[in-house]
Amino acid sequence: MLPALRENPPIPFVPRTKKAETEDKEVDKTEYISFVFFVDPAKSASRFAKEFVIFKSGHPEEWIKWLMGYRDLEVMMTLTETVEKTKLIRTLLKGRALAQFDYHLSKRVRSEDIELPDDELLELVIRDLGLDYISKRAIRVQRYYMRRSLFMGPNTTVQQFVDRLNDLNKYLLYFPEEYPSQLKQDEIIEILDQAKPPDWHEAMISANIDIFEMDYEEAVAYFSRLENFGRNSPFEWTCPSFSRR
Repeated sequence: MLPALRENPPIPFVPRTKKAETEDKEVDKTEYISFVFFVDPAKSASRFAKEFVIFKSGHPEEWIKWLMGYRDLEVMMTLTETVEKTKLIRTLLKGRALAQFDYHLSKRVRSEDIELPDDELLELVIRDLGLDYISKRAIRVQRYYMRRSLFMGPNTTVQQFVDRLNDLNKYLLYFPEEYPSQLKQDEIIEILDQAKPPDWHEAMISANIDIFEMDYEEAVAYFSRLENFGRNSPFEWTCPSFSRR
């Protein structure tokens, strides 16, 4: 039996949903801001707009999605000056989150006895703000949860499971740690193997299939084939073979 998870993961496999709006209760609706970009500045036809969420407060996944959006904007707007980045962050924050950002920024500036922050200090402030939504040791809980507590349910396809697992793995890079890192592909294969349905396990053993002889792409493709075999012949089916081309 797998060990029980002692704490709830900061970001569960099934995404959290916001409470439904009601007529009797005022709900803080999601706000967006639109930015205009040009693929080629010399050609007006290359103009396109992209929306980004204004973050006010929320659960860990909402914070990380906001941070990912901010990182994208940093690159798309080719921001190099700290003052420009600070201005952009203030544009993308509102309410409690903005107040907390200003608090952490002011605290860091005072402790360093400087007038204006540099890039290094701004990154520390972003991490401080992240810690308001994700605890310092949460990445350890999240990694344990991903390795030990995920299973492919009957209503989840292999591709849906893989897509969500890849999202969760990508999120690890944005946890408020000094050196955050993703799980390696070998670890992802282990998660896929332990998350598969019990009847797949029995069929693979009977067919002498070793998933650890495959790389990530091969493992995903194999499990998709296994899923299709089971769907087409739910009562009696032969485990597909594997050969590397």
